Amino acid sequence: MKSPRLVAAATLSSVLILAACSDADDSADTTSADGATSTSDVAAGTSDAAESTSDAAGSTADDTSETSAPAADATITAEPAGEGAVSIESAERLAAELLTRAAEATQADGDELTTAINSAYRGPARQAAVAADRLEGVTGEPEEVDPDDLPEPNVLAVSRSDDEAPTLIVVQTVPEDGLPELHLIAKPADIDNYRIIWSAPMLPGTEVGTFDRRSIGSPVVREGGGDFVTTPGTALNDLADYIDYPPSGAPDVRTNGYAPQVRQNASEQAGAVSAQASFLERNRVSGGNTYTIYQEDGSGITFGVLERESVFNVRSGSRLIPPDTFTAFADDSSITDSATLDTLVFVAMHLPAEDGSPEMIAAREQIVGASGS
Repeated sequence: MKSPRLVAAATLSSVLILAACSDADDSADTTSADGATSTSDVAAGTSDAAESTSDAAGSTADDTSETSAPAADATITAEPAGEGAVSIESAERLAAELLTRAAEATQADGDELTTAINSAYRGPARQAAVAADRLEGVTGEPEEVDPDDLPEPNVLAVSRSDDEAPTLIVVQTVPEDGLPELHLIAKPADIDNYRIIWSAPMLPGTEVGTFDRRSIGSPVVREGGGDFVTTPGTALNDLADYIDYPPSGAPDVRTNGYAPQVRQNASEQAGAVSAQASFLERNRVSGGNTYTIYQEDGSGITFGVLERESVFNVRSGSRLIPPDTFTAFADDSSITDSATLDTLVFVAMHLPAEDGSPEMIAAREQIVGASGS
């Protein structure tokens, strides 16, 4: 069966093509091509789950087994000092409970829906879940889910106990018919319970890598930029600049085909309405929603959210007829001045410790609002 939508549809572009008209009554309801990435490379992503489960990134066996004696000429180094902020058993239980709640939320309505979403999500992930439900009249009702059929969550990392918040749990799930997904679960300082704060499918051919053993936990960047080839903020800002339209350059980040595809879709969008409107797209890093956790080799994974505005400025004497995806958020059947689409982009990037470029390994987009006049 299909895995349930946990945050939003796993698309690589949320740009809409609004039907362009010049004082005409033709109201074609058109959206852009989904830009869905082929799943032929899913094996490359799922192989990461196996690699990550070794050396205790996703296997409890390594957390409890004894270490064999080193060879006579081996260099003996000290074990990292620390303790996971939550036990392995608790992390696995929390992951299963929260992902089940998220799946059940896709089946709920009304007050039950609000309760289900609030019990599963926090922050931008919650906003995306609410928006995805609002779009069900356009995208279709999600399939019914049986909690017993959900993919088993694999806890890859637990943050190291440091008496600071939030504490983090990194989880991977591997659906039967899709790309592996990463989820970030956190307990912020102002609540007593964990919530899903970030979720996105991995890009084909990418890998997560290995974290410190879950029993000792993985350090989290609490302040500053960490000790990487570049800071998380710089990497995310470079990515945001890279996918702006009109393009302003190509920063030193690897996106595994994501950025070129987004820019191509934006270019096609601009061309489709060029006679009736100008089009621009701007991305910026969502403040307070970036989390970075170290890996075993000193590199890191940063989980961030970009806020995207796609703006159509209508030329004098023209109008745009928006599709249902737009009118689900804004009750405007005809745009004669301007239209704006708001999208959240959930991204994960690998930050090398010394050499190399930041690399995008996961992405999810969700339209969360629209306005027009």
